[in-house]
Amino acid sequence: MPIAPATALPAILVVDDDSTLRQLIAEALSSCDYHITEAESGTDAIQMILDDAYDLVITDMTMPGMTGAELSREILKIKPGFPIILCTGFSEIISEGEAKAMGIRRFLMKPVFLDTLAREIRTVLDASRREVTVCPVS
Repeated sequence: MPIAPATALPAILVVDDDSTLRQLIAEALSSCDYHITEAESGTDAIQMILDDAYDLVITDMTMPGMTGAELSREILKIKPGFPIILCTGFSEIISEGEAKAMGIRRFLMKPVFLDTLAREIRTVLDASRREVTVCPVS
């Protein structure tokens, strides 16, 4: 009987300068069968995106040095169409419409409940898989 190939867990990069919140999200998502990596700044996240393969980035908006919007712009320059979820409290810097126009897949207002975040992650990942086109073999 053939053995089914192992499938890799979806890799998610969680970016937030608040280590307590970042770890809480990472632990919760790890229990949902995701491979989670954490970054505490936009600068760290960009380097990690360049060095490793991720399926999704979840970023906070307000961080020192580089906002989540700035991080998203940089990621989308490197990897156009890359799936990003931006989480924010009240923001005068970017609106949901502006976020979506620049390519951010989901704009979530804080507080974000973990069940809501998990549902949005699944939606974004499923949509990303549908976008992948397969070349027919002749």
